[in-house]
Amino acid sequence: MEEIWKAVPGYEGVYEVSNFGRVRGLDRIIMRKDGTPYKKQPGKILSAAIDRINRKHVDFYVRRERKSFYVHYLVLLAFVGPRPDGMDCCHNDGNPLNNRLENLRYDTRSGNFKDKLEHGTHNRGENSPVSKLTEDQVHSIREMAKNGISLSDIGQNMKVSRCHVRDIVARKCWFHI
Repeated sequence: MEEIWKAVPGYEGVYEVSNFGRVRGLDRIIMRKDGTPYKKQPGKILSAAIDRINRKHVDFYVRRERKSFYVHYLVLLAFVGPRPDGMDCCHNDGNPLNNRLENLRYDTRSGNFKDKLEHGTHNRGENSPVSKLTEDQVHSIREMAKNGISLSDIGQNMKVSRCHVRDIVARKCWFHI
């Protein structure tokens, strides 16, 4: 397959993105504040940074202002068009580092969530970076509540709030187990 480059809408003549998920800045002249040319900046492939949830992003610099974009968004924007209202940018294989055009699509939020469950990339339960409990502890909380132990006492024992214990028992959270 051949790599095809397209202008990033809104940044024509400055930045381009490819169907392989690469982003490049084009040759350009950097201007001083007074409008006179300062220097010629050669074009180059941009290095994408990876955020804490494993998505690639790049920074655009135009008129001394920085703007950050996810690479998957730029690929879909250039090759498919603007994101429809209420739609997400989705990775077909569940790998957020694979930003090739054939791996990307727009889909509903629920479609994206179903993908995450199918691919095992949804951080819920103990896989969540903010989780304070394990699945075994959640089972214990529910068992203690069935045996009549007060929610406050369970919360103190497990070092979580009474409200969190209430939500676990009512299956408002940790509903998947």
